[in-house]
Amino acid sequence: MRSFVYLKLRADPRAQEIKTTLSELMRLGYRAVVVDVPPEEWSPEVRDEVRALSSQSLRVYASVEVDAETDQDWRSTLARVRPIPDYLSVKVARLADARAASLIKSVDSIVLSPNCEEIFWDSVSAREAARTRKVVEVPLSPILNQLGSLRLNYRRIRRMRIMLQVSKRAGLPIVASDPSLGRPIQPRLAASALTSLLSVGWEEALDSLSSHPSAILSGERRLFLRGYDQVEG
Repeated sequence: MRSFVYLKLRADPRAQEIKTTLSELMRLGYRAVVVDVPPEEWSPEVRDEVRALSSQSLRVYASVEVDAETDQDWRSTLARVRPIPDYLSVKVARLADARAASLIKSVDSIVLSPNCEEIFWDSVSAREAARTRKVVEVPLSPILNQLGSLRLNYRRIRRMRIMLQVSKRAGLPIVASDPSLGRPIQPRLAASALTSLLSVGWEEALDSLSSHPSAILSGERRLFLRGYDQVEG
């Protein structure tokens, strides 16, 4: 039986509402949740508050996503994210940023921007990311929010498919995230979206919501485990 992981819940860990959301995610079939904290709010205290939300039925982890798409000084921002969270990602939309992020050992995940107007993820970046034991992350909410409307950009979907194919050829695991403030996506609906829209195989789509993110959270795919907290990226 698969243990599904929900990436990434964007909610204040101190707010009462988060407990209701966690209960809803557990009802939907998730057994682990990754709470995403803005880089500027990250601290050891926030990390501990997030982890304290765990229960016997649901493990809760802390993550930080640094946005290279909007932050020109993203590498400095990344260097300030200490201690290293349970899951650290960089969102990219340009080739130069993608190649730079793929080299940084502390980064667990490269998030491919869904608003891509060009292909910015190539075989060089993918091979380096695979060598440093990263995963490539697909944010599903922006894609699913376009379904049933005239805003669906098929060219962007096609570009995302190509970049995922590049990742698969490099042996780079794919993970699916739902960085949304709205209603969470059911795990099998998320897997269906990966299969139907992005041409990811069904078993691989299920892995992207279970075993692949679990390998990061367990430390299996991290080059440096807890001892990496004091090492620069």
